[in-house]
Amino acid sequence: AVIKQGRIEAIDVTAGPNYGFRVILESTPKMCEGSSGNFAFLYDTDSNYKTYVAALLLAKAQGSTVILHTTLDSSGYCKLGYLSVRN
Repeated sequence: AVIKQGRIEAIDVTAGPNYGFRVILESTPKMCEGSSGNFAFLYDTDSNYKTYVAALLLAKAQGSTVILHTTLDSSGYCKLGYLSVRN
């Protein structure tokens, strides 16, 4: 897993199977080595999806720092696997 830390710059939401919930950190770092994009994603079918989304939206609203653990998936994008919110 790759660990990235920072504040959330943007959150994008699209259809569930199309990397449905996307998080972009400030300064838009690559979220994991070899990634095709600068975001980490969740599918709407992922375990604990609603909790991830709630925590990330709250972190964005409060300007909190987040720590994201991501892994490169078979499509070449970074899947979010662990999240920690800091103040």
